[in-house]
Amino acid sequence: MAKKSEQLIILMILVLLQSCANQLPPGGGPEDTMPPSVVEVIPPSGTTNFNGHTIEITFSEYINKSSVRNAIFVSPPLKYPIKYNWSGTTLRLELRDTLKRNTTYTITIGAEVEDYNSRNKMLEPYTFAFSTGNTIDVGKVTGKVYDDDPSGVMILAFKHNSGTEDISMKEPDYISQVGKNGRYMLLGLSYGEYNVIAMKDKLNDLKYQINDDYYGVQFKRVIISEGNKEISDLDFMLTLGDTIPPKLSDARALDSYRYLIEFNEAVDSTKINSTNFYLIDSLTDKKFFSHFFYKGKGGKNQFYISLQDTLPKGGKTFLVAENIPDLNGNLNTRDIISITPISKEDTSAPAFIGIEGIYPENKIDYENPVIKCGFDEGFALPDSFIVVSDKKGNRFSYQLERIDDAAFNIILKSRLRQASEYELKIDLSKIADLRGNKVDSVLSVNFTTANELEFSAVSGNVISKTDSSNIYVVLKSIDTGKNYFKKAASNKFEINKVTPGKYIMWNFIDSDGNGSYSYGSIKPYKYAEKFSYYPDTLNLRARWPVGGINLYSK
Repeated sequence: MAKKSEQLIILMILVLLQSCANQLPPGGGPEDTMPPSVVEVIPPSGTTNFNGHTIEITFSEYINKSSVRNAIFVSPPLKYPIKYNWSGTTLRLELRDTLKRNTTYTITIGAEVEDYNSRNKMLEPYTFAFSTGNTIDVGKVTGKVYDDDPSGVMILAFKHNSGTEDISMKEPDYISQVGKNGRYMLLGLSYGEYNVIAMKDKLNDLKYQINDDYYGVQFKRVIISEGNKEISDLDFMLTLGDTIPPKLSDARALDSYRYLIEFNEAVDSTKINSTNFYLIDSLTDKKFFSHFFYKGKGGKNQFYISLQDTLPKGGKTFLVAENIPDLNGNLNTRDIISITPISKEDTSAPAFIGIEGIYPENKIDYENPVIKCGFDEGFALPDSFIVVSDKKGNRFSYQLERIDDAAFNIILKSRLRQASEYELKIDLSKIADLRGNKVDSVLSVNFTTANELEFSAVSGNVISKTDSSNIYVVLKSIDTGKNYFKKAASNKFEINKVTPGKYIMWNFIDSDGNGSYSYGSIKPYKYAEKFSYYPDTLNLRARWPVGGINLYSK
């Protein structure tokens, strides 16, 4: 009996020791919703003449240890990996490097650090600095990254040496990270000029990969000096660099004449037509050229082509696409993909898909009425096959504008009444595909114009410290992502016919004059255009225009 008691006591001691060794937080209690934070660091920020080899960071609660491994950043970077040791809520960093003499080091604890119980992440990074010499560098850069999900974005600063250096291949001199609120801080910078970038580092290697990493570039020179130790408004907007041209990802026959083709990314269909495609028979080496190219009912990145002739049986057939640009202007000069023809007659006539207006419920603009019409198959655009009229039978003159071989815009030459119903008649007997398929009937479609009472508006002033002759104001819908662009005139702006909803507003100086925001580039290094965000979200309601907004341009 005594022996069993001794064994039980030993077992209890082992369990207790194991519990202490793991340093686990206690369980139970209410749900934890508070983010963790740093409550103490040793050495304290601002310490000079530091000659130790360990750094201690104490958190407000127990931390998920695995979240820390890629969330500690040291500037200047260390040669050897840091050793991590835990004691309760305190993390001890053991430095294997010999620190450089008379050097300021900054340590950033990234916002990706999360607590143990509920995986709550830190609200923002924590940065502190110390020096191995008598003085400490006090240069400081702060700002904000504007992005839908800025948490974890890296901020990398490079000492500027020349105008032609490739920083994408360099190791950064200073590193920080962005929190959930988009804010960041670079601390302990020495005097000098810097190139600073924001980056979503997909590979976690602190190297910019042009087709993988979202990036942002500074919009002004960053110079830390005795008279300018702090820069507080270095903000960034992110974009994805793209140097890869589009490629054909799929092609298949629908019948003997029509083929569905698909690209691996969005292409600029406004610069593509039927002459960009042909099929080639491997036996005869004969080319069969596309006669129509159109979107039709194609899904994302999908289009159709129609041939005049059927392909011969036997052998292999290939689809060739030439000079296909993506939305960033990358051009695929020639692409080829195998395709299997089928023997199936096309017996269906082009079917009407519908009309589109620029406003919700496909309502048409009453001031500048444009009606987009789409069919599911290509056809030659006939003469006099459309009538647009009001309910009293009054007809409207128009002109047609081709979108592709199955869609067109009807551009009315006169203004329409608001909130009124109109009729569009299409003589389908004049719309035939390449096989002559058509429907001997007249299609009647009703459409409605928008009402100014359905919209909101925004107006105000742009206050600029510099040249305000080329400032654009952008209103972006939080719900749909739709943008309203307006160029400011005499430091004033007015955006009308805005669909009700919640919006963010920003402005930029269009320094290159291309009418859109330029993000700059890392390779070659080129500054982004200056921009500023309005601090509040706008809740725009119908019939309630918002005026008197002051936008400050940097």
